Order: sequence, then structure tokens, then C-alpha cells
Amino acid sequence: MSEWLSHAQEDLESVKRSLQPPPLVASALFHSQQAAEKALKGYLVALGMARIPRTHDLALLAEAVQAAGGNAPTPTDLSLLNDFGSRVRYPDERQHDLEEALEAQEAAACILRRLEAEIRGILGQ
Repeated sequence: MSEWLSHAQEDLESVKRSLQPPPLVASALFHSQQAAEKALKGYLVALGMARIPRTHDLALLAEAVQAAGGNAPTPTDLSLLNDFGSRVRYPDERQHDLEEALEAQEAAACILRRLEAEIRGILGQ
């Protein structure tokens, strides 16, 4: 569990560095999604799930959290981030902007903070 959270925090640090001038928007978007994904997987471990789903789909991970008796993040934050795990890794017609990257950073940070608090509650800390 702590390894998942450490990786999630590292991804958020990558987001922060990617947003320094000149910003690497696609990188920031990708690492924002990764931070949320790894936080969800760490939460699943804390909830006692023996086999963590091998998926990048945040909605599927949120369903697994609910099935395990946990409190999943809001669908709004998840839907904002979900496609950035793959979509920004490939060239397409849509350009992403700094404002979108900042929103993704905030959503990922919010998810990580919330799930860290949930995990502390599970562990009695």
C-alpha cells in the first residue's frame, strides 16, 4: 500500500515539475492520471483486496473500491483524469492547454489527499 502511495506522490511531483516553464502539458496530464490510479490501487490494498485490477481505467478502479466497501472519489474528478492515462501519449488532433493541466493536477492531488485520509482511518492513524 505505501509503495502505491509513494509512487502516486512521485507522480504528483512529476506533474509539478512538468508545469514549470516551459510547461510539458501532456506529461503533466499523464502523471496526474497516474497519481490518481496509484492512489486508488493503494486504497484497494488498504481495503484488503488481494489482487489489484490490472487496469488504467479509473472508473473500473472506483467500482472495485466500492465493491470492497470503500468510498470512491467523485465521478467528476475521475472522468476528468481517466483518458489522460493513454490519450495524451499519442498524437491526435486535440491540443491540451495549461489550464486543463492545472485542473488535472488539482483533481489528482484532491484524490490522493482524500484516499490517504481514508487509508489512515483504516489503519487507525
